[in-house]
Order: sequence, then C-alpha cells, then structure tokens
Amino acid sequence: MKRLMVLALAAAACVAAPNAHAQGGDPVAYKCPGVQLAPALNDDKNPDGTTVRITPDSRGKYVPVVVVHGWTGKSTHDDKREGAFSHKIDLTTNQLGTVQAARSLVGQFQRNPGAAVFTFDYHQRSANWVDDAQIGPALGAAIDCLHEASGEKVIVVAHSMGGLATRHALGQEPGRADKVSSVVTFGTPNTGSLVAMLANAVVTGAGVTKQGAVLRMLLAACGTAATSNLDTGTPCDILPAQVRAADSAAGRALRSGSSQLKALKPFPDKVRVHALAGDTAFTVPKIGWFALPWETDNVPMGDLVVMTDSATQGADAVTKASCSYQLSPVRGATDAIGLAMRVISRNDVAQPVTSAMGACFHGNLMRSIQLTNEATGIVNDDIAGRAPKTTVRNVTPVDEAGNPAPGYTVTDEPDEIDCSVNGASYPSPASVGKNIVTCSPGAASVDVCWAQPDRYTALCAWDPREKTLRRHRSTTPLFPVGPAEDPAPWAIDLDNGDKCRIRNGGSWPGRSDDLVGAYACSGQDNVVLAPQAGDAPTIDKTAGAWTVQYGVLDDKASGSPAPETVGVRVAYFAASP
Repeated sequence: MKRLMVLALAAAACVAAPNAHAQGGDPVAYKCPGVQLAPALNDDKNPDGTTVRITPDSRGKYVPVVVVHGWTGKSTHDDKREGAFSHKIDLTTNQLGTVQAARSLVGQFQRNPGAAVFTFDYHQRSANWVDDAQIGPALGAAIDCLHEASGEKVIVVAHSMGGLATRHALGQEPGRADKVSSVVTFGTPNTGSLVAMLANAVVTGAGVTKQGAVLRMLLAACGTAATSNLDTGTPCDILPAQVRAADSAAGRALRSGSSQLKALKPFPDKVRVHALAGDTAFTVPKIGWFALPWETDNVPMGDLVVMTDSATQGADAVTKASCSYQLSPVRGATDAIGLAMRVISRNDVAQPVTSAMGACFHGNLMRSIQLTNEATGIVNDDIAGRAPKTTVRNVTPVDEAGNPAPGYTVTDEPDEIDCSVNGASYPSPASVGKNIVTCSPGAASVDVCWAQPDRYTALCAWDPREKTLRRHRSTTPLFPVGPAEDPAPWAIDLDNGDKCRIRNGGSWPGRSDDLVGAYACSGQDNVVLAPQAGDAPTIDKTAGAWTVQYGVLDDKASGSPAPETVGVRVAYFAASP
C-alpha cells in the first residue's frame, strides 16, 4: 500500500512537471487534457455475474488504453451507452448463433488487469479533417501525457477516422511512436471511404460503378425506413447519416485519392497495427443493359462505409468479419425455397438488406463478438507481455568427469553422510539433471549433491549463487538417478530483493491459515509460503513471471497476517553437464 501511495504521488508530480518521469499509480491521477478515464459501468458484467472492476496488473501498474471514435461518432462512456465502444457486444456473423450481451468493448478491456481505458472524444469537430488542432494534434498530446503519467507505452483502439487521427498523431512528432506499443483499428479508411466517394457520386450524378449502383439500390430499398438513428444496425440506418456528412471537410478528405489522404503519413514501423474490418458482399441483379432477369452479381461492399482493402491497408495483422446480403428478388426466392426444403443452411443464405444482424456494418464492428474478441486478445497480450519474465538458471558446478567446474572451490568435510535408502538413491528436489542426489542428515545441508564416479563421494552445495562445494564421504553407495519428477527451484530471487532457498529439514512454526514454510528467505521473519501437501503448487508458473506467497510464520491460533504476492525474478535449478 505504501508503495502504491508513493507511485500515485510520483504520477501527480509528473503531470505537474512534464519532464519528471512517473512510474504509474492510480490512473485517476493521470490528469491529461483531451481524455477521460472510462468508468466501470454497473451493468458491464463478468461471466460469473459480478460487476467489472478496474485493477492493476501483476506489477501493480496500469497501461493506458485510449479509444478513439470515428467520423460523426462519439467515444464517451456512460450509462447512456452512446459511445462507439460502449454498446453491449450483441452481434455475431453466425446466423445460427446468438450473443449473450454482458458487457461493452470498454468493459471487455477493463476486465484485463492493468487496462486503464481512456476515451478521446472529438465529436463536435468530427466534420473537420484530422489535422484540426482538437483532433490529431490533441490526440498526440494526450498520448504524450498518458505515457509520461503512467510510465507505460500507450495502446490505441480506434474506429474509422479515429485510425487516421492516430496516424496523424504518431506522424506529427518523431519520438511519439516510442510511446505507443499497439494500435487496433476498426474499419479505418486508410485509402479512402466508400461512402464518402460514392455519396458524392450519387449527389453529383457522376459515373456509376458497381458499388455506386448497389449504394443506390440500398437507398431505394430502405425507402421510408431510412433514419439517422444508428442503433438498429441496418444499412438503412447507416447510409443516410454518412451521405449527409459526405460534403464536410472530413468527407471530402476521405474520398479516395484526396490530397489530405496522400499527405497523411503511414503508421510508424515500430508500432504494431492490427486491422479489424467488415467484409460484406451483396448479391444483386446483374448490372448492365443486356443482363437477364435471373442473372446476378456478387459485389463486395466492405463494411458499407469502408472497403475491406482500405480498412486493412498497411496493417501488420488483419481480422475480418464476413457477411452476405441480397438485393435480388430471384436470389431471395431461391434461398427461401432452399431453406424450406432444407437443402441449404441458414448460414449459406444471404440475408435481406433490412436484417438488423449487421455484425459486419461499419458502425457495428465494435458490437461484433468475432472482432471484439480479437481486439480484447490483442490488448490483453500487450499488457501481459510487459510483466517481467522469470529467468531460469540451471547451475552446473561439475564437469562431465564429476570434477569441480572451473571457478569452483572445494573443501573436504569430515562428516559422513548417507545417500541411499534401502538400496536406492533419490534425486534432489531441485534436480533437472542426472545423478544429483539428496542425502542425510538435514543438518549437514546435503540436499543438493553431485555423485562422484567412485559412488562413495559427493560434491554438495548450499547456495547456487556461490561457487563453493563441499566434498563428503557417503556411508552407503550412491546409485544412478535421473532428474526429479517435478523439480522445485533450488533457490529463488524475489522482485522485492529478497533471496530465498528451498527448505532443508528442521521444525518451522505454523500459521493460522494452515500455510507452511517452503523457502527460507534473507528478509527478516519472512518466508515463501505454501499450501499443505496435495494442494496448489508453491510457485505459480501460469504466467511468464512466476509468483509466490510471501509472509511470516507464527504459532498464533488465529490472525496470521495475509501473505503478499511477490514475483520471482530468478529461479535456480541443479543441473548436470
């Protein structure tokens, strides 16, 4: 707790003095202009029904995750759920499946320890291009501040034009790319927007492409159902709003081949970009003067606002959500017959244009379980990869002949030891090699011993960090042994600086919670604790950075202080040449 208080004070000092580099602390203290810390909403739920909570990672730190909305959107996160990333995840590309909407994409991110989600909202300026002072430059300043306040590289998750704002922000300052680790884009029009280009063609009467013809069919098919409300998720809802915005400064800049797009720098090579895209196809009556009524065209339409190639241009990795729709009466009738006769499945049938499924539509990409799962995995992996990895060192103090390895010293001990029981020797608990035995008595500290060729001599060591060996004579022969079945580290160095060695006999006090001592440590009164035999392992190795429970031993009947989780920096094992 004291350490977290110090870190929080350091973060606050960093905001006040930008040249001071902070080390994290409570993200509430990151007072950065242009962004707001997204609250954990009460109805964003975990799988077990509990409310999502924001927690630090295994290092006790938070990583800023900035969500940036797109053209005409919002990033705000509150109970109204009007933000682009705040709607519950409730859509799937699988027509046979349903999604139990328990939380939003922001809530998904917040479930990951260490994710501090910040919203960047430029809604009032979204008709302007990304070089507007309150869009790209403001996002860049927010990234600078969050990096300085947290001491962590920032993750950016952007929708549509938000990805272009991110490109502008990262290309504006040469060193800013060093402050960002990953960028995840949803439907970013890197080479231009389909609707920005085609809506202008519809308005001006320019030449018709297949996509332009489909756009006109969509507008006609929607008819009176067209609305500016984006909530139902049909093309009828999406297109009119985008058409109306097509002649804004941003709309003109988003047309393919615009001078603004050409001037925009690509994402820096050192920042990993993962593009998520909608990939829809429309079956329509064949376009052309001589087409027959039953002939159809299959026209790719991206996410209806951005073509798939544009959304994935320049990305290091790509994930697509694929859907198909039909505007062909003949195809619709044929599909209906096929479904009725059960000769085709629902997933093989193109949906009608008025379907509210919409998992591949531009405004719904952050509601698609396929894409949001991918985005969550990217953010989780990025944060988890920052935890320090435990270094494993296999210590080999003897050569192939059994002699001390170079640099080791040996002292001859007069005390005899016993290295076999009932005609068998047993591997040291720390052994990952052959012929490393454990001997008795425990008082002689001979639990890690290398058998010598004469079968009656052993070279034993106490501390793997020291290059000293003790030569003992065994009263019984040493028999060949392999490694321990489940080796336990001989010794461990903890993140708090303490150095610990595996327990070697003796009577140790207990605890009221029934935890027992497993490793003696250099820290005063503290040891590494373990459950009783047969329960969970002493060392948690489930992540790249191993952890242990660390605390005191006592004889109290109740009230032992709760142990602390501490990371393992180095783990030592006994090895053979």
